[in-house]
This record gives sequence, structure tokens and C-alpha cells, in this order.
Amino acid sequence: MNLKKKICAITLAGTVAVSGMGLGYAAWHTNITANGGVSASGHWDVAITDARISQLSGATIGSQSTEITGCAFQLSGQTTQEAVAAAVAAKAQGPVGSPSDSETLGEGFFVVDTSIYDIENIAALSLSEVAADGSSALDLSSRPRYYRTDSSGSSDDAAVVQALFTDTYEMLAASNPAEALHDHYALVYLSSDSAQNAVYAVTQQQTNTTVTDTETTFTATSADFADVSFTSPGGWAEYTITVTNNGTVDAVLDSNSVQLDTENDQLELKTPDLSSDVLAPGQSCTFTFTVQAKADITDDLNDTGTLSVSLSYTQPAVEPIPVPTHSVHN
Repeated sequence: MNLKKKICAITLAGTVAVSGMGLGYAAWHTNITANGGVSASGHWDVAITDARISQLSGATIGSQSTEITGCAFQLSGQTTQEAVAAAVAAKAQGPVGSPSDSETLGEGFFVVDTSIYDIENIAALSLSEVAADGSSALDLSSRPRYYRTDSSGSSDDAAVVQALFTDTYEMLAASNPAEALHDHYALVYLSSDSAQNAVYAVTQQQTNTTVTDTETTFTATSADFADVSFTSPGGWAEYTITVTNNGTVDAVLDSNSVQLDTENDQLELKTPDLSSDVLAPGQSCTFTFTVQAKADITDDLNDTGTLSVSLSYTQPAVEPIPVPTHSVHN
């Protein structure tokens, strides 16, 4: 009886001890947490912001005009600035390029209307006949000479010639304003010895052809250029497209194509290298290309064609996303 009680007591004590050890292990633990914020923002906006035919020559579109913008004397043929300056230079010294107070050009200097007088045959012009013509010739004999050398000995032929031409043209314009912008006057010197006759300069009309392309239309992603008619061999037209990146990431020109298909191969296309075009946000790029009627055409111009342009922009390449992994390591 006493023995049994002792055994039971030992067994119970062992059971309690083991249970106590189990409760101590479960109390050790770690909770691991992680957090972070994510967002997505940005937009893609690559668009045409301008498209037009910017300039042309030997070709026409519906909306263009040619304007005479001015006219000025230009040296004629083999005439040199030095020769003209020597002919009109004052003997006295003074501010280079300014008119003399006392010396005049004298007999023989005229501005003549080249639609009346044949300056190609200048030796045939008669000093007396031209001097007597009050309608087609302006006598410059009383006009001043110009200082070619100043008091220090410095000289400037170009300044003398420029002053002469400027003053002469202003006089021509004032005396005959209706004709002042026409390309048919010459500054000549005539002598009683016709072998000394000379053409110093002719008026050079300055014109400006303004292309106001109101026929080309465009949207953000397409353009329809005005039709161009090439009127002479070598005639050309320049086409312009401006693309702007209004987005928030780079825009890479992934592929491009500019093609001209013609019926009779009289027209040719020239394009720039577009292989490495990248537009950062806010940047624009203007592409120009030309179409030209071949300059060596000897037959009549007889061709039609279709122009096509394709520019494909894409976002920069994104690196491949990594595969989620799990590994245990020391």
C-alpha cells in the first residue's frame, strides 16, 4: 500500500514537470510585418503640332504669292569695286564714303532705262543722244563725288560704292517712283570716245515668294498635305512635320517610312536620317523632306505621284519583370 502511493506520487510529479516545459516553449514567437505605398501616374501624349509645305521653287500650290520687296544696284559683269570707286572718288580727303562738298561727278555719268537702251552694246551708245534724253536717262553730272581716302590715309572702296549706289537709287526712286522697283535700270559712264563707255551696275530686283499654306490640314495623328504642281525641271517643294511629346515619358521613334510612288519616275524624294530620334517630355522635333522634279528632264513634265509618311513612336523598353522567389540560406 505504501509502495503504491510512492509510485503514484513519482508519476504525477513527472507529469507536471513535462507539462511545465511545454508551456515555456510556446511563449517564444516573432511577428514580421512589412508595408509600403504604391501609385501609378503618367500619360502618353505624342502628337503632330504642325504640318505644312514650308517653301518651294519651280512649283506651285494654291496659296502662294510673289512680292517685289526691293531693288538695288549691283556691280555689272567684270566691273570691280575698285574700278567704280576710282571713277567716282573725290581728289580731296574726307570721311570715307561721304559725299564731297565741292567735287561733282561731271559729264558722262547716267542712269539709263535698259528697256530703251541696249547696254549689252554699250559702245554704241552716244553721249550726246543720251544727254539729250530727258525721259529715259537721268544725268548724274551734278551729283557729288565721294571721299575715298580720309585724313589718316585709310581708304575703303566698298564704302564708296555702297554710298554711290544708295544715293543713286534713292534719286531714281524719287524721280520716277512708279518704276523704282523694276529691274531695268543701269548706271553707266559714257564718253565722247565710245571705247571708254562702261556699265558700272544694273538694278537687281529683289523678290520674295511667300508660301501661305492654308490647304494642308492635320490632326494629332495624321496630316493631309496640299497638292503641289511642279512647273519646271528641278522644281522642288519642302514638306514639314513637327511632332511634340506632351507626355511624361520619353517617346522613341520605333519605325518610320516616307515614300513617294510615281507613275513616270520624273519626281524624286529626299529624306533625313530618322534612325535615332528620341523625344523627352516637352520636346518637339521638326522633320523636313523634299520632293523634286528631276533636273535632267528634257521631255515634257508629265507625272503624278502619291506621298505617304508613317512615324511610329513608342515608350522606351522596360526591363523584364523578375520572377518572385523564396529561398532558405545560411
